Amino acid sequence: MVSGAPVCLDDFEKHAQATLPKMVWDYYKSGAMDEQTVNDNKQAYSRWRIRPRVLVDVSNVRTETKLFGDRISTPICIAAAAMQRMAHPDGELATSRAAAKFGTAMCLSTYSTTCIEDVIAEGKGAIPYGFQLYVYKDRQVSESLVRRAEKAGYKALYVTVDTPLLGRRLADERNVFELPKHLRLANFDATPSLTVSSLLDRRGHLPGQNDLPITPTEDDPAMMNIVLSATTDTSLNFEDLKWLRRITKMKIILKGVMTAEDTELAVAAGVDGIVVSNHGGRQLDGVLATIDALPEVVAAAKGRIDVFLDGGIRKGTDVFKALCLGAKAVYIGRPMLYGLAYAGEEGVLKVLELLNDELKLAMALAGVDSIDRLGPQYLIHETEETFLSQGFLVLPNFLSRAEVADYLAHARWLADNVNIEGHPALEKTLDHNGQVSADCLKSQKQLASDGQKEHETRHGSLIGQYFLDSATDIRAFFEKGAVNKQKKLVVKKARAIHKIGHALHYKDPMFAKLTYKPAIVEIAKSLGYRRPALLQSMIVCKQPHIGGKIPVHQDSTFVFTDPPSALGFWIPLEDCTEENGCLQFASGSHINTPVTSRFVRSLKEGEEGITKFISIDPAWSREYGPPDKDIESSAIDPRKKGSKYRARPHQDTIDTTSSSKPVYAKQYTKAGSLVLIHGNTVHTSSANLSKKSRFAYTFHVVETSLKSNVRYPPDNWCQPEPGRELEVLYDLDLE
Repeated sequence: MVSGAPVCLDDFEKHAQATLPKMVWDYYKSGAMDEQTVNDNKQAYSRWRIRPRVLVDVSNVRTETKLFGDRISTPICIAAAAMQRMAHPDGELATSRAAAKFGTAMCLSTYSTTCIEDVIAEGKGAIPYGFQLYVYKDRQVSESLVRRAEKAGYKALYVTVDTPLLGRRLADERNVFELPKHLRLANFDATPSLTVSSLLDRRGHLPGQNDLPITPTEDDPAMMNIVLSATTDTSLNFEDLKWLRRITKMKIILKGVMTAEDTELAVAAGVDGIVVSNHGGRQLDGVLATIDALPEVVAAAKGRIDVFLDGGIRKGTDVFKALCLGAKAVYIGRPMLYGLAYAGEEGVLKVLELLNDELKLAMALAGVDSIDRLGPQYLIHETEETFLSQGFLVLPNFLSRAEVADYLAHARWLADNVNIEGHPALEKTLDHNGQVSADCLKSQKQLASDGQKEHETRHGSLIGQYFLDSATDIRAFFEKGAVNKQKKLVVKKARAIHKIGHALHYKDPMFAKLTYKPAIVEIAKSLGYRRPALLQSMIVCKQPHIGGKIPVHQDSTFVFTDPPSALGFWIPLEDCTEENGCLQFASGSHINTPVTSRFVRSLKEGEEGITKFISIDPAWSREYGPPDKDIESSAIDPRKKGSKYRARPHQDTIDTTSSSKPVYAKQYTKAGSLVLIHGNTVHTSSANLSKKSRFAYTFHVVETSLKSNVRYPPDNWCQPEPGRELEVLYDLDLE
């Protein structure tokens, strides 16, 4: 028990734990299974860091906003929480009075212990009320609830979509939870009845309810919540929303959406909003924290519908972060219940006041004076900080096992079926005596004459028009040693291929889907890219025994912009180990190792098909000269958003012969991970000496926004098809 008045939301929770009956406390506090999601909902906020602005007038910080056309005093609203009279005798009535007094919205649970009509009457209808609905197999039950809510003056219907069945809540099972005998689920007193005995199996158990034995007493109110759960319609789908739209004019909000895919379906179904919610961690344990799912959903919604959030909010900074990431408003459940347990209406009011005061303080200290000014520019995720400090980042479990299997199978199919007819390594690169052809020699001599480092050639994989055409096509390139002097493959075609590229991001539908995955979009946006162009996408096979070493390099050399803005996405489709040639990085090398050369195509007449490396100034390309003004670019470093950035000269170069050469960290990555690679990071990989291949899909983005003043040279080797621009991941310049 906390001595003295509560000063934060955690104090209310401690008081509730000390005073509520154990069964009630466990019901409110607990979640599904190991409660991983319950805990992660709270902890995930700490992984988002605030980027405050200073010298901003914050003498009048305002938290007012609008919900369903009504003005509310704060974006902090009351979530639907069941059985509130277990916390305080006034239950939902006290909560309604507090919400009305504070001027914020309230959502009422289907499983409330006060009826629909009485709750809104207690608040005198002064605020926008919502009603949370479960859809039952008997649609008359649901329709009756909907019509009552609309008649009483509720403005929105929150349809819970993450509860086709109850999650396993171990605390409730151990306690054999039941609603106290003196309470009822009040909304069903005037609703078509549901009986218990008709639902029991031969053992007297209720199917789907964790095998709990049930006493078949028809009028026992303690059983009603279990009965209602058993009668929830498990066949509910997006088509059924049409039925709801026919029977009500209230706003329809889907509560429990966590993915971009379901967001798109929700928009197509014509709903008015979404609550990003995992049911407080009480349903499926191990799902994303809601704050981490929010950016994906907001990106998919594209402003077409409102997006709200609940789950884990305990501080004003939590609210601040959710609003910055695109939530229209947030809903609190457990904190409200703990306030209710503390002092009824006054306790709930105190929770709202504390949380809103903390929100105002966070806004003031971050340099924001109104809700509508909040945005993602005020946040950075801790993973971004790691990426910016070491120049690469491994994000595990980016793809599911099923996705990995599908993409790997497709990659192998491409290796089996890619067209190699007319391939220069088999028909042009080697002359009839088995010697390197004149075209190949010409390219190599050009490199030498420019004083550039020797560039490893895989029997024509980096020469001629065949290579340049791969920028807009799907071409195959062989492993070193896969072709003998007689122009024959020494291994089967699929085992000979080093990589397949470089236009999979729009020429191959399956890898295009992976490239445009909403999570990819969010990563690029979080790193400050406004108009990221896609290029150099490929499957890298790293074949057993013959998969060659990849030389030390920087991606910016091959996908150069002025100033450098390249970002690599590398997704292993098989586990990567030291034996099969995992990636190796010089951590932090992006900070002190400039890009001193770039890989270009010759634009001179008569030199079509020739590629070469050319030297560039460490700060900018000599061909283009220094920028005529400071470069405003957030893609280079999102910590510099809104500020001016100028590349500065460096003396360091990539020198693999020096005694002080960098130490390379070997990155053992599991299939399905995502590795982000800063374009300036020095990296390499060893030869594959094992019996196992190392398939991976990789692609790159560069900034092409005119607002960023970043230039993509016309002699870069990778160019779009004539008359077209580079494909882009998204374009914020159009918004």
